[in-house]
Amino acid sequence: MEAEEQAKLEAESTRKKLLAKAKTEKGKSIINQLYRPVATIGDGGTADALIDEAINGPRPDGKQHYKKAKDRAAEIRKALKNGSAKGDEGLLENELGKLENAIALWEKLHGK
Repeated sequence: MEAEEQAKLEAESTRKKLLAKAKTEKGKSIINQLYRPVATIGDGGTADALIDEAINGPRPDGKQHYKKAKDRAAEIRKALKNGSAKGDEGLLENELGKLENAIALWEKLHGK
């Protein structure tokens, strides 16, 4: 099996596991936005894609994840604050931490 195909299968597995853990529609929606079935970088999440871009530069397909990471982090903070993801707090706090770390690395290396 090619490395890219293996990465895609592992990323899909991570996505499925997280979706299965999510209890609320809001939590599932956020996970679905963060983890795409066709992802091949890291665990398939936005945070890993942003870390890859921070270190290796823009992707050949032109996709950039900085804005998406910032937007999803804000969405998670809002959901945690207003209770729309009650029951998914731990799951979303973990994802928020990953996004915040990736954003901080990107900003450190690129001066945002």
